[in-house]
Amino acid sequence: MSALSLSFSLTQNHRWVCVFDPSLALTLYGAALAQGLGSVMELWMARELWHILDNVQCYQQRPELLLSSDRSAEPPHQQTTRQQQTIQALQQWHWLRMTTDPAKLNFFWIGDKLGESFLPRHATPHLLIRNWEGLACALEEQIDRDRVAHRLAPAFRDTVALAVALPSAFILTYNIQQNQPPEICSTIESWQIPCRQIDRYDHLATLEREQLLHLITRAGVAKLLWSGLHLAILHLVCPWSTTFWLEAQTTEEIQAQDGIQAEIPGHVECEQSLGFPFFHLQDKINRSPMNIWEGTQGFWYWL
Repeated sequence: MSALSLSFSLTQNHRWVCVFDPSLALTLYGAALAQGLGSVMELWMARELWHILDNVQCYQQRPELLLSSDRSAEPPHQQTTRQQQTIQALQQWHWLRMTTDPAKLNFFWIGDKLGESFLPRHATPHLLIRNWEGLACALEEQIDRDRVAHRLAPAFRDTVALAVALPSAFILTYNIQQNQPPEICSTIESWQIPCRQIDRYDHLATLEREQLLHLITRAGVAKLLWSGLHLAILHLVCPWSTTFWLEAQTTEEIQAQDGIQAEIPGHVECEQSLGFPFFHLQDKINRSPMNIWEGTQGFWYWL
């Protein structure tokens, strides 16, 4: 079998799981790109992004709130252009949400409540939500709020936690310039998660890139890459995530055997007041000597 046919076979048979970078979603072509990719892969959005989109009018009046404070040194005309593009992106998302049935948006998310979530049929809702919320709270503990440079940091936190909670998921991100790493990479490096750029000619990156470009072409959104979107793929390796998942799963199985009703259990509030519940299981893990994010690394490459 040739390398080309092998690549095509892998693309056809493998279910790709992608978490969409919030800063990419808020670009001029973010909504169109997400809608297209959702037809060829399992696409996820971070909860904090929905909170932003629920307050479109506020952010349309203050678009600078969604831009990195590091961009403040840019010339005024560049700042104005970015703000205008952000406003247009918000309008596109608002129109998409108002005119499309949520079940037909082609992507998934975890809402503030289980009933407000949209999950794939193969997911185990309570287990997935429990793991994601625990991971997000644990990550919040190592964020130095005095050094946060990006105003989308809460959305990045949710995105990173979701990418780890979903087995085999990657983050689709971008940057305007290819001589700088994606902003989400720079942000999580300040959270003690090192991100290393993979050489463009790395064999595994080349194989994966070819498959993903094939999917992008199949989705009919290849033309968006010609518009100036420099897409990148970010993978996160969290050594403790499997242990975290298995311990949560064991608790879930014990509850099922005891005949406990399949509802999300009572919860305590996260100490950081993130706006989402923090379950007892995660509270126990995060108070233990083990740091669930210890040893986590990021690996990224340009698409």
